[in-house]
Amino acid sequence: MTAADSPQLSPRSKITMREDHVVLLQHRVTAEDNFERAVDDVFTLAKTAQDWHPGAIRSLVLTIDGHVGERAGFDADFFEFQQEFMLGAIGKFFTWIEMPLTGKLGNPAPQEDDLPDSLRLEGPA
Repeated sequence: MTAADSPQLSPRSKITMREDHVVLLQHRVTAEDNFERAVDDVFTLAKTAQDWHPGAIRSLVLTIDGHVGERAGFDADFFEFQQEFMLGAIGKFFTWIEMPLTGKLGNPAPQEDDLPDSLRLEGPA
């Protein structure tokens, strides 16, 4: 897949192939981003990295601006974004994730490369 075939990356996302053949993914969530936008941006970043560099080790660095609150320093949405989405839903598609809530974490299992074509979020029942 070429860059022209891939979904549009956020202007706050970046993909770099390092010399050690690790694909470094970087994304900045801004204070204006909501939960759904952040989910879509990170999923698109992961999917595009897999399309451009199939099977390469992926390392994500996530920065979050704003979204300050009472849950470990974050508002409820972005505490949940990091804990439930990043670690629970999409974390298996990375070898490393570095984010404000946890610092740098390694995936204890091998990174999965079979990302779905799309992502569907479901709220509480």
